[in-house]
Parts: sequence; C-alpha cells; structure tokens
Amino acid sequence: MKWNEGVLIQLRGLAELGNTAAQYRLGDYYASWDLAKAIDWYRKAAESGFALAQVVLGDMYAKGRGVERNSAIAADWYHKAIQQGDGRAVLALLRTPPSAMPPQILDAVVVSCRKAASDGDTDALCWLGTAHEQGIGVEKDPGLAARLYHKAAALGHSQARLLLRAIAAHDTVAATLAASLDQYTLPGQEPDQGSLQRQEKDEEGFLDELRGLFRAFAALLGWILGILGGVLLVGMIVYLVVRFVHWAWTTPVGTP
Repeated sequence: MKWNEGVLIQLRGLAELGNTAAQYRLGDYYASWDLAKAIDWYRKAAESGFALAQVVLGDMYAKGRGVERNSAIAADWYHKAIQQGDGRAVLALLRTPPSAMPPQILDAVVVSCRKAASDGDTDALCWLGTAHEQGIGVEKDPGLAARLYHKAAALGHSQARLLLRAIAAHDTVAATLAASLDQYTLPGQEPDQGSLQRQEKDEEGFLDELRGLFRAFAALLGWILGILGGVLLVGMIVYLVVRFVHWAWTTPVGTP
C-alpha cells in the first residue's frame, strides 16, 4: 500500500492523542521496514485494548518477529483479544501448547476450549487432549486424551491422528481407538466430497474400460466364428465335390 504523507501526518496526530485505530495503522505502516517502531505502536494500541493489535502483537511474539520468541506472552495477548470477542484470537491461542500457557490464564483457556470442543472444534479437541495427556490445567487422564484425539482425528484433524498413535504404544484405550480409525467411519463423520467425486470418476472409468474390453472380445469372437464358419462351409463343399467325383469315377457308364 502507498502511504500519502498527508495521511501519515494525520495518523500520527491522532495516534499521539491516544486513538487506538490510528496507533494500529501506524504499526502497519512501520511493519515492513522498521519493526521496532511497528511493535511500539502495536503495543500502545494493544495496551489500550485494541483487539486486532493484541492479536498482531501475539503473532509477533509467537513467531519471534522483531521480539524474542515467547509463547507465554503471545498466549497472554491472544487471551486479552478473546475477552473482547475476537474470533481470530481463539484460533491463534489454540496454536499455543498447554505447557506454554501462562498459569494466570490457563483456567480461562481450558473453559474456552471445552466450549469450543463441545461445538466440534477440532483444534480445541486436540488442545484439550494434550492438556489431559500432560495433566496441565486439568486432571491427567491418558484415556480421556485418547478419546479427544480420536474424536478430532475422526473429524479430519491430521495432528490429532499422529498424537493418538504416539500414545497408543503405552495406552490400551489409545491403541484400540487408533486401530478403529483404520476400520470404521464414525457416525456423524461427514465424507469428503472431493474424495467421493474422485472415487465415482475412477469407478466410472473402470466400468468404461470393462465395456471396451467386452466389445473388443465380442468383436474378436465374432471374427473367429466367422472364420470357422467359412472353413466349415469350404470343407463341406470340398467334401461334396470329392464324393461326387468319386461317385462319377466309380460308377460304370450307362448305370442308372
């Protein structure tokens, strides 16, 4: 985006007066070429309660962009944004493992994750599974962790499938659930429409090939039968000719 100098002057004036939207926009302006200034303006907006700035600042701490990487600080900013109803922050927070979650927000995060998991959110199911597997913020329960991983994996969460297999080696419940993923489709699990369409196309292509082979076989069989019929007809004609010649040769002249 090309920034107009007049617009920048107005933004700076508003930002200095405490306008959080202007502070956030100045952070965007500096983000591509001066991270220190960008973080300074993002922080001002975030500390004043601007949810989008809180998410962006959380991302910068999560990735170590312009600051030292710190998952706990990132999670704290995400949680602040969640308290203001920012949906993007929920997804970002679930990328923070339970072991890196700040203790002061852990209980609140567990409550939020349970609500999201009850609605079928696979990331929340996976996060809760890890929390129960490690006993962080919740009771340690490998069996429950396995069931949560299994539910998320059955809904298509690839990481949950890997986590379930990882604990299957030392937990019988997990081993049973991991085996069931390869054998059954759980009730309520929606099939992948793309896969179904590809399967239908493959089946149709296979049937077309079978039809083509059948037609080729039928044509070959007809050709063979035609040749055999022709050979039999010629053989019969030759036989009749030979019989006639033999009769004519062996029969005396004048014999009726």
